[in-house]
Amino acid sequence: MLRKITLIIFGLLFLSTSVLGQESGFGIGVVVGEPTGISLKLWRGKYRAICGAAGWSLTGEKHFHIYGDYIFHNFELIKLEKGKLPIYYGFGGRIKAKEGSNTEIGVRIPLGMDYFIPNTPLDIFFELVPTLDVIPETDVDIDFGLGIRFFFG
Repeated sequence: MLRKITLIIFGLLFLSTSVLGQESGFGIGVVVGEPTGISLKLWRGKYRAICGAAGWSLTGEKHFHIYGDYIFHNFELIKLEKGKLPIYYGFGGRIKAKEGSNTEIGVRIPLGMDYFIPNTPLDIFFELVPTLDVIPETDVDIDFGLGIRFFFG
């Protein structure tokens, strides 16, 4: 399934005639890590966005994740000759449905980098996410993700 999603995203890249828009509009792509699945991003202003993903764990126990975050971008910390590399941070929540076990609900604090590839509607991101599960019991964890998204408008 991940292979099909990747092919669709790259197919859209070559068929697209839209304006390059990593800093606006809506992006969809794939994320690999914890979880591995589909990644979404919707810009809500020049520096703010809502991000989310749905996917499966590739480590240990089989479980399905869904999360959503509200993030803030800082474009001033790292300056590049080509492209942009904002640092981002924010807050959000996750639900982790474990096979044959209780569903976990927690709080996320994403910290990451988002490279806007010049002359394309693509971004590549990496994030580390401390999490605090609060239901059914308190637990601390660190998730991570590496992904790519295609932006529309």
